[in-house]
Amino acid sequence: MAPDGPELGAISGASATAPEPLVVLGDLNQRVPRFRQPPDVFASLQRVMALGLACPTADDAGWVHGQIDHLLTGAAIEALDLMALPRVDQDGLRLSDHDGLLVRLGPSPSPTPHVP
Repeated sequence: MAPDGPELGAISGASATAPEPLVVLGDLNQRVPRFRQPPDVFASLQRVMALGLACPTADDAGWVHGQIDHLLTGAAIEALDLMALPRVDQDGLRLSDHDGLLVRLGPSPSPTPHVP
């Protein structure tokens, strides 16, 4: 996500408080909270989250490696279950340089905006 790039504009154009489910999932290449990424890049993510998006994949969720791939959800939907998938398979074959995510989503019982 480039600082103030087209991705930020597209997400900003969607309403995180709308009754329709809003999910943003992607390789954001940064940890939440900020770890080593440039401050201006993290500031872009903070502006998106300030729209009322929750980040259930934040590092305080107990990830082994620290997530840089994230799920952001609007007020109408929530992550019911989250699980990191290993980077290597049972035979030691490297599948990715990122942890995978397995997420079960459901409607939010009280669709109010998240406050970061």
